[in-house]
Amino acid sequence: MGHAGNAIKKLLDTRVTALKHAPLDLPPITSPLLISFERWSDKRKKLFFDDEETMKSSNVHNLNLKDNLFANLLSAPMRSEKLTRVKLPKDMLMQLNLETTESSSSKTRLRLNATINHKRRGRSSYVINSCRILDQNRKMVNSWLPMPPSISSVQYFEIPDVEIPTDLFSKYGDDLFAILLKSLEKRDSAHSTKTTNQINDWDVILTNDKERNSMVALMKVLINGADNTLINFNLPSFAENEWEEIRKVNNLLYEDGVVLKSNGDENTIKLLYKYIMYSI
Repeated sequence: MGHAGNAIKKLLDTRVTALKHAPLDLPPITSPLLISFERWSDKRKKLFFDDEETMKSSNVHNLNLKDNLFANLLSAPMRSEKLTRVKLPKDMLMQLNLETTESSSSKTRLRLNATINHKRRGRSSYVINSCRILDQNRKMVNSWLPMPPSISSVQYFEIPDVEIPTDLFSKYGDDLFAILLKSLEKRDSAHSTKTTNQINDWDVILTNDKERNSMVALMKVLINGADNTLINFNLPSFAENEWEEIRKVNNLLYEDGVVLKSNGDENTIKLLYKYIMYSI
């Protein structure tokens, strides 16, 4: 038994030594759990580089998207849109939430509300930011209610308990336009000192051309010997006196339009984009 045991041990030692030195012939990894994690997990795939030179050597170039309106909109957190069940960036959607109202009965009443400045706390639902599409599908409004409600005192409610104003979407549009107009008319010299007095890439040219049908366009403009990509938002809904006031308080003009700086007027530009999408 002693000789047999030594022989087996020697054989095993030989096999282990051979395995240590021989590379394992493993099949390539093809599981999507490992190679396409970002596709099914809803997580972004991040690339990290030590410096710009390393990035360029990997054939990845700086796309200068920091001031690009559309890139910033697309980078917002994703939310499920109630009509289509498609996930979209929340900055492109209209947020709905529930708020408590006064009631003569002991039962808590709720009202559906559309918010212009999205609330971060509480439960909300999101629908497409288009007055025309929402009006066409208004019969589905009950399915757009946030579930569960964000009011902690309300643990259960029935749909008849929720007031859905008939002017829910038209009031949202009116309030949005009023806030946008105020934002454009209140820009003064203090604001002008915060922005450069020249036109740069991805600045917005706001026009009030009532003869044009298109409300959004991209423009290539040669400024100081360099090509600049500008966004043209045409909003013909301004009254003449409103438009004159806007032009008067904005010291940076381009032809017949008012220039909004991509770096400095971000909030006004987002309000403008939101109103245009609502109106289309």
